Amino acid sequence: MTASAALTFDDEFNSLSLWNGTSGTWDTTAQYASTYGNGYSLPSNGEQEWYINSNYAPTASVTPWTVNNGVMTLTAAPASSSVSPLIDGYQYTSGQINTSQSFSQTYGYFEMRAELPAGQGTWPAFWLLPENGSWPPEIDAMEMLGNNPSTYYTSIHSGTAANEINAGQADTVANTSTGYHTYGVDWEPDHLTYYFDGQQVYQTATPWDMNSPMYMIANLALGGPWGGNVDGSTPFPANMNVDWIRAYSSLPTWVADGSDGADINHTGASTAGGFDTGSTASSGGGTSGTTDTQPTASGDGSVPTADSAPTTTVASGVTSVVLTGDSAQTVIANNLGDTITSNDHGSTLIGGTGNDTFIAGHQADMMTGGGGGDTFVFNVLPWTAGHITDFDPAADKLDLTGVMHAIGYTGTNPVADGYLAFVSDGAGDTQVIVDSHSGSGWSQTQLTTLDHVSPGSITPADYTFAGAPNTGSGSAGASSTPTTATASNPGETLVSNDWGSSLTGGAGNDTLIAGRGHDILTGGGGSDTFVFNALPWNAGHITDFDTATDVLNLSGLFKSIGYSGSDPVADGYLSFASDGAGNTQVTVNAHDPANPWPTMITTLDHVSPSQIASHDYIFHA
Repeated sequence: MTASAALTFDDEFNSLSLWNGTSGTWDTTAQYASTYGNGYSLPSNGEQEWYINSNYAPTASVTPWTVNNGVMTLTAAPASSSVSPLIDGYQYTSGQINTSQSFSQTYGYFEMRAELPAGQGTWPAFWLLPENGSWPPEIDAMEMLGNNPSTYYTSIHSGTAANEINAGQADTVANTSTGYHTYGVDWEPDHLTYYFDGQQVYQTATPWDMNSPMYMIANLALGGPWGGNVDGSTPFPANMNVDWIRAYSSLPTWVADGSDGADINHTGASTAGGFDTGSTASSGGGTSGTTDTQPTASGDGSVPTADSAPTTTVASGVTSVVLTGDSAQTVIANNLGDTITSNDHGSTLIGGTGNDTFIAGHQADMMTGGGGGDTFVFNVLPWTAGHITDFDPAADKLDLTGVMHAIGYTGTNPVADGYLAFVSDGAGDTQVIVDSHSGSGWSQTQLTTLDHVSPGSITPADYTFAGAPNTGSGSAGASSTPTTATASNPGETLVSNDWGSSLTGGAGNDTLIAGRGHDILTGGGGSDTFVFNALPWNAGHITDFDTATDVLNLSGLFKSIGYSGSDPVADGYLSFASDGAGNTQVTVNAHDPANPWPTMITTLDHVSPSQIASHDYIFHA
């Protein structure tokens, strides 16, 4: 609390600097999402909007972040009929901006001056998340629900995902939709204090786990059970107008003593858009801090390596390496033609002069083939897409056999059939997209980006998708191709493999045990049980789930992710969300830092979330 509090971040929005993968202030997609991917939503919150990513070329016509006369506006609006299919069928687009790539800070004062939208279902927010990607903790400097724009919510989230600790307050303030107000939070080692127009509204002790750098987020969400979904009364477009966002190294005196509640006379023009030594610049953003660069291979395999991961060169005489452990690693081939299998933690795999094989994991792997004819294998749909930095269409190959088996594709031309696409990212690269045709809002998954490769240079000779899968998981002797099984006797148990099968029950009380692939399950008559023992690679459907008689058995799945609570819905591990087309998506959030995305388990066709009750699912054996 000092008059010399340093201004460490200041964007007055006289222009808009968006993160483009190498520079810029504001990232328009989630920290854990692909820089060039197709945006995201938060179905675990029941949200109705799709956040557009400024770096995703197919939706470039939608710009929910604009600047005019020193004001940045986040706009939520109905998606056009041409855009909705590009955003997983969501009916609304919106925007969020965050400094995950450019600025983060431990402790200090963070503020935003904004005019918020009124209207049923609007949900603007200004908040902080850890730079390291963990959750919790979380600091919510401001949340407002558009159906009550005079209530100002402040809160913190702490503890663990399995035992989350919340604290917060709701205050009645001036109507936040009829003028600009300043929302601030002072985060100190011993306490957090929240301010509305310079007036203290709430204070709480700083949790034990809130002591590492955090970045800032401003967003305009729609819907969810807290404030309710948008309806016919919601005014569109809905606009969140932001005058500025700032951060200080500590609480300024003029805020602490109330002498300038709106903080309108303390803009440091000389530091606008820059960051002092109190900040941490991540991944190349800002003017201070450190920048990690991904390695690029030379022909002999001598490369600079990422300083954020342990580095290993494959030993002489060794030709196969499988990464283990729960962190990212960097592995460099030994020029003998190695096979390197990634773990699920976003590792860096670098080839040599030989014909190397790289087997990708679930996270954003960075793969560099080097010399030779290299093969890049994808057996599973990734949680986050990575990059192949030097794919050579003349020599290298994508092996998509495993992932195509996983989604149940058995055709002869996945591109013509709409299961595989090579799409320009607008920056000279190619995004490799797989569409599982699951019928849900999550059917499209980006596998990887081919850097410096145009879609027009890709031919069928550059990828393979048929033949024996590279890996198999499932019961010994089980088929490694999609199968169809139909009950022939009353009350049968049908077990899927991991290759996207179709199981159909009969008139009895059947048990259908799903695999990890895109299973289509039909119970038929009777009281049927649908068993999920593991998180699937790609979600399928239950075509006839009857909430009066059928049951989801999730006990094996919840055991596998370590959940031991008594209410997975209330604890944020299980959600039932509408897909906007009359069906219900069943989603599990493992609260695993290595997999921050919620995983959709299945879709219940022709069932609405409101029909689901606690007797419809089992989560403990």
